[in-house]
Amino acid sequence: MKSDNFIYRSFCEFTISSGSVTPEELSQMLGISPSRSFKKGDTSISEHSGSLITKPYNLWAIGSKTLLSEEESISPHLEYLRSKLEDKMETLKGLKDDPNLELIFTVWIETDNSGTGLDLTEQEMSFLADCFNRVHFSFLTNDEIGE
Repeated sequence: MKSDNFIYRSFCEFTISSGSVTPEELSQMLGISPSRSFKKGDTSISEHSGSLITKPYNLWAIGSKTLLSEEESISPHLEYLRSKLEDKMETLKGLKDDPNLELIFTVWIETDNSGTGLDLTEQEMSFLADCFNRVHFSFLTNDEIGE
């Protein structure tokens, strides 16, 4: 049965990628264990093609919990990541300025609303600008979310 409201499934992730700095070094600098990571040269099997992939860079990441809601908001994800990173701001600013690192905030939203948009407060935009080199948004329309 379809809901009378649009449904949003959202997830956010903070990643640091580098060709030279390892996930272990980043964990030591930040004092945080990643929720996922891999090293340059590691291999894995592609879920899509089944082919062998060699990782071209190091990756360290922490992600928020996937949420299902009727609101088009990423505020709970931002609050979670802010709580994990708030006492690491000076370290993050140094990492952000390092040309060997890229700090990326990714937003992933699946919804049954093809006209989705996001509103961010000045405080949220400031947090993103202070901590990350890039922000990536992915919006996917899926008619089955509300079923």
